[in-house]
Amino acid sequence: AGELEQYAADLREKLRPSTVNRILAILSKICSLAVRAGWITHSPMSHVRYLKENNIRYRTLSATEIPRFIDAATALQTPAADSILLALYTGMRIGEVCTLKWEYWHPDMHQLILPDTKSGHPFTCPLAPPAIAVVQCQQDLMLSKTYIFPRLTDNARPLAYPRATFARICRDANIDNLRMHDLRRTFATRVLQATGDIAIASHLLNHHSLTATRRYAFHNAATSHAVVSQVIESYDTKMNL
Repeated sequence: AGELEQYAADLREKLRPSTVNRILAILSKICSLAVRAGWITHSPMSHVRYLKENNIRYRTLSATEIPRFIDAATALQTPAADSILLALYTGMRIGEVCTLKWEYWHPDMHQLILPDTKSGHPFTCPLAPPAIAVVQCQQDLMLSKTYIFPRLTDNARPLAYPRATFARICRDANIDNLRMHDLRRTFATRVLQATGDIAIASHLLNHHSLTATRRYAFHNAATSHAVVSQVIESYDTKMNL
């Protein structure tokens, strides 16, 4: 156990605590299987302590960055750029967007129905008009009979992770310190700000629990100040009754 804890400490010097914990979880599973198979008598992972995680990231696109980001992505007019736009418009994981199939598209209901997701169950994703326009654009192009966003070099395969395109969009929009997953965080935060209901945000992110959603959806300073102002105004109203 001591050697494994030292191994975890060494990993922590170059990896985030959450990543280290995932590695430890895999090792724990391997050791448990080894015990079950009779290869070892007990798991050396039983006394290894997991690291405390504090990896919550608060970066979202600001009100002024969103239109710049959308304009920069739209200007590229490529499936990769459109996939990134759809991620922003729906809050879906970019991996799910890249592997979307035409059979998931239900234009009569304005939604995508994903039969299998990271959460382990089907997900119905409602689409707003801008998101519908993105899908319809790909439908007009029909670059693949299978995938909405196919790989340009092989349309029988889904789009690869559009890292270079994302970097170019950020550069063209003059946006710094933005990661692909921050688009999902932006969507979740906007949903929370628009509705005040984290349960709706959780549903639209296809999360199992509100705990997971709280790592994505945040109230910004302007929203918090507006709420406080409304509360104080209600004090005055009640005092004048």
